[in-house]
Amino acid sequence: MGIKLRCPVPQKGLEHGAGSQDSWVLFLALPDSLLGPELDYSGFCFLDSVCGHCPWGWAWFQRTCYHFSESTKTWHEAKQFCSDYGAHLVIINTKEEQVKPPATLLSRVYWLGLSDKKVENQWLWVDGSPLKLRYVYDFWSTGEPNDSSDEDCGTMAIDGRWNDINCYWTDYWICEKPWLC
Repeated sequence: MGIKLRCPVPQKGLEHGAGSQDSWVLFLALPDSLLGPELDYSGFCFLDSVCGHCPWGWAWFQRTCYHFSESTKTWHEAKQFCSDYGAHLVIINTKEEQVKPPATLLSRVYWLGLSDKKVENQWLWVDGSPLKLRYVYDFWSTGEPNDSSDEDCGTMAIDGRWNDINCYWTDYWICEKPWLC
C-alpha cells in the first residue's frame, strides 16, 4: 500500500512553489498499519536547496529537514555526521513524525537520536530531553528495550518500531534540522 503526493518543483529565483505550476509525484510506500486517514501527508516532499530550505537531497516535513543516509556508521559516528551538517540524529516528537520516516526506510534500520548510555533505562534524546512515557508503549517493539548485549542506542526498524542495540554496531541514520527560510 502507499500514497502519492504531488510536490511543487522549485524554480531558481523563486520561493518554493511560487509561480510554478510544475510538480512531481512522490510515492510513499507505507505498511498498511502506518496509513491512516487522519494523518496529513501533504507536507512531506524532497526539496532542492531554494530560499534556504532543506539542503539538496534532504526531505522536508513540518518545517524540519531530514537526511536519510545511504551508508552505515556507528551511533557515535552518525551523531558526529549530523553535527557536522548543523543537524542532530532524529528526535521523534509527534506521532506524525514517527509515521513519516518509515515511508522512506524501505528495507533499512536507522539510528535514532535516543540512548540510555548515561543511566540504564533512562532514555534521553541527543538534545538532553527525556523520552516521553507515552512513547514507551507506542513505539518500542514488543520486549524492547531489553539491554541485551550492552544495548544503549535506539534504532527504528522497517516496521517503524524501535529497538535498542549496541551503539558500536553500524546502521543507517536519520539527521534532522530546522527548515530555514
